Amino acid sequence: MFENIDETGGLMKLKRTIWALSAAACMLLAGCAGAGDEPENNTISDQSTENSTAEESITDSVADTANESTANSSSGSETAEGSVAAPSQEQQEPTDFKNGDHITRQLTEGVTLDAQIQAAKESGFKQYRAVITEFNAEELMPKILGYMPTEGLQVEDYGYFYEGNLGNFNENMNGSLYVSDSLTLETDHWSKIGANLPISSASTPFGSTTSLYDTGVTPQSGDFEFASMEEAIAEAEQYLKDVIGIEGVEIKQSFAINYEQMQAVYAVNETLPDLKPVQEGEQQTETTWGPEDNCYYLILEQKFNGLPVLSNTITRQDELYILSAEIKVGYTQNGIEHLSISNSYTQTEETDVSLKPIEEIISTLQTKFELTITDEMVIDHMKLIYYPFPISTNEVGQWEYDMIPAWEFAWEVRYDEQTAFDMYMYVNAVTGMEIVG
Repeated sequence: MFENIDETGGLMKLKRTIWALSAAACMLLAGCAGAGDEPENNTISDQSTENSTAEESITDSVADTANESTANSSSGSETAEGSVAAPSQEQQEPTDFKNGDHITRQLTEGVTLDAQIQAAKESGFKQYRAVITEFNAEELMPKILGYMPTEGLQVEDYGYFYEGNLGNFNENMNGSLYVSDSLTLETDHWSKIGANLPISSASTPFGSTTSLYDTGVTPQSGDFEFASMEEAIAEAEQYLKDVIGIEGVEIKQSFAINYEQMQAVYAVNETLPDLKPVQEGEQQTETTWGPEDNCYYLILEQKFNGLPVLSNTITRQDELYILSAEIKVGYTQNGIEHLSISNSYTQTEETDVSLKPIEEIISTLQTKFELTITDEMVIDHMKLIYYPFPISTNEVGQWEYDMIPAWEFAWEVRYDEQTAFDMYMYVNAVTGMEIVG
């Protein structure tokens, strides 16, 4: 997407912003922010020598977090491994924030924090070690289809793949179902819709964003006759709970898209070179569009022990790939026609932790932007989430993750009048330090 933008204009500004933010983060970790003059009214507590290196501040292992949390509370006991146990839930410091609190703060001359706190939990915080859940295909496929298929089923080391009639899911439609450590389910009808949605996704080292783009035709305003947006969301949540076994999801983004918008995208796509040429004797079927193609496209966040899990895909500079835990749903007059689930987590260990005061979190944010040259901007998103940081692989080859309570901040970056996307920054809520990308 970015390759088509004139570098003399918006993209050059975008690159400067990304470079400056990356440089500022590195200076923070290297201690270049200065140990003397601290921002007025925003103090950051001294970090121990062990926590001052970049590697330790990024990995934030369970043992490190337990050690720091205990030191802050002046309590705890030696563990068998020699580290200090974290405080129990009863010993945890009460948090100094509530869900819905509004914070307005001038961080620098051009940067303002003006956001409402989103915190699904306000107490009883834990840090977890977790692995990505492996869906059990032999249990899940009969729940989805009503039976375990034999025809049309391929079983490979990496998962189960089925093509055919979708049974209980939609007995009047054919489609496909893939089950492994992720799940994808869609009708053949949705294959046409999904290939022509006017939706764009952009990724940066700081996160990803999804938006609806202009097709030149009138976008959908309001709900469709077959169901309201609220009804579609409620049905998706119920299906995830009753059939897939995933509870407590939250809607992140929702789009109502009419068939005229998709038809416009299709017309453009038809002018592009065909990557799959028609074979001799093969007949091309004509693609038609109508009200039966109107749809809702939903993006939902998964929750892990009460908090939303990171729903951005982040490619770090050290080439670690931080996975998104988004759930995507396509809904038409036929009900759910598309479902994709990525990276659901199962915990293996847990540690009680206390969160840093909000003022320390804001101080980290302020110090970051004091080291950054940027245009005027407003940070209008502040949300408490679990950030899955990859630690190592276990004895069976699974990646293990530290599920770190973290503050997610976001602001809009615009590089022309019609194109904008969100930039993200993450601060470890336990240590008060930025999780650097």
